[in-house]
Amino acid sequence: MKKTSISVLLLFSSALSAQNLLKTYDLAMQNDPVLSQSLANKMAVGETKDQSIARLLPTINAGYSGSQNWQYQKSKFQTEFGQTPSNKFWDNQFSINLVQPVFHWDMWVQLSQSEKQIAQADASYLAEQQNLILRTTSAYFDVLAAQDDLTFSMSQMKTIARQLEQAQQRFEVGLIAITDVYEAQAGYDQSRSDVIAAENNVANAKEALRVIIGPYSSELN
Repeated sequence: MKKTSISVLLLFSSALSAQNLLKTYDLAMQNDPVLSQSLANKMAVGETKDQSIARLLPTINAGYSGSQNWQYQKSKFQTEFGQTPSNKFWDNQFSINLVQPVFHWDMWVQLSQSEKQIAQADASYLAEQQNLILRTTSAYFDVLAAQDDLTFSMSQMKTIARQLEQAQQRFEVGLIAITDVYEAQAGYDQSRSDVIAAENNVANAKEALRVIIGPYSSELN
């Protein structure tokens, strides 16, 4: 029964770590600057093909102009009644021009080059995605390992602190020499240095992960 409980606990822990790792990778896909730069380059290269195709397509230009005109006429009616009859009319002009570029070999070469560049950019982006998996996984487990080392170092420091306290008590009742107390003190000082180093390693590991995935919860499982 005990072995079964331990197995279930290990499976649950592994599943939880895998779930957190997937969440971490999702954050990396959204925030990693290297992948973002690769995507921006991929999109920029894709626009060059659209521009190359546009140069090969015909262009249509449409125009319109209009004017209002008056036509004055002198007649017998004007002479007898002192009025000048007139006619008003509009002059409208529409124009549509279709321009088809003649065959330009250099434009077709540019289109071919654009297609090759797009294929290269796509391949580069795919490679960055695969590389991101490795970088994220490595940084994620580096944080977990650093946290484990810190936990171990703190546990060691507590153990050595108790040993130092016991050594001081035994020295006070004359059971050991002062050199034994000094030795215990040196061990405790070293354990404190180990804890500080472990804390720095955790901070560095978290910063390395933050560069990839952006801000995240301080605790990982």
